Amino acid sequence: MSFSKESKLLPRLNEINSSYFHLTVNVINAFIFWSVYSSLFLCIWYFPLWYMGISGYEVCAASLMGPFLLIFPYSKALFTKYPQITRVLTCAFGVGAYLVPDPEQRLITISVGVIFGTISLALEIWNIGKLNDPVIIKSYATSYTLGLILSSISKFAFWTNNPIWPIMNKETGGWNGTGLIIGLIAALLTKIPVKKDVTGKEDDDRDDEKSTTTTNEKAPSLLLTAMGFGSLMYSSSALLTDSSTMILWTWEGYPVRGPIPVPHGAIVLITMCLAAYIGFLRSDLFIGFTFAGVLGSVIFF
Repeated sequence: MSFSKESKLLPRLNEINSSYFHLTVNVINAFIFWSVYSSLFLCIWYFPLWYMGISGYEVCAASLMGPFLLIFPYSKALFTKYPQITRVLTCAFGVGAYLVPDPEQRLITISVGVIFGTISLALEIWNIGKLNDPVIIKSYATSYTLGLILSSISKFAFWTNNPIWPIMNKETGGWNGTGLIIGLIAALLTKIPVKKDVTGKEDDDRDDEKSTTTTNEKAPSLLLTAMGFGSLMYSSSALLTDSSTMILWTWEGYPVRGPIPVPHGAIVLITMCLAAYIGFLRSDLFIGFTFAGVLGSVIFF
């Protein structure tokens, strides 16, 4: 899209989490994503225990590579225009897998849900990143983090079991049906903001690509970005999806001397909420927190 000298000074019209309603929808979507994501490894873990060795079902972990399916023509454009598709399929397959009684078929069903969950996450990050608006990016990141925190809170409240995991049922305190209905409603209400000019028309990506090639700015490294995002996903799932994980690291054996999952897991949850709050309002402090995190990792390991 070409701009005149005057139009370059005009603001763009974008919105995300512009109301409590939209914020709630995005947080629920993030909660469903993390619930489905974490249930995959839980169900994979069942088979090595049952077969007392490598079962072959571990290959379902490859469903995390779902975004590679976007190489098919028009798939990215379709899911970008209708983001509800991937969100609905994530919830239907991931949360609805509890309706599949056979463990093998249930794992495959969950894997399909994870595929569409990772596709929806990748497309939302890609589209929101194109907006080049720090406020919108931070707002989306905050709602995504709140979904992670909500999934951890649910496990804290239900004795380390997420109530919408496919392994749960009414007898074990599961809320599968409720989670499925709420998740599908939130999925149908999903919106991805697109880049628009002041007239309300969508910007053409092809023009953006042309303008990018004419600038002297160095493009960000794909490899470093992928490594950073992959590390973020791994550390988030390994350390923050359960409030007791870091607590267990402090144990030296039995009897336990030190914090225990209940009630000290609440400290982890409060810290996560505080971090999300500070990250949105004072993102300029990220260098100090990054240094503290690196130092803490060195001490831990």
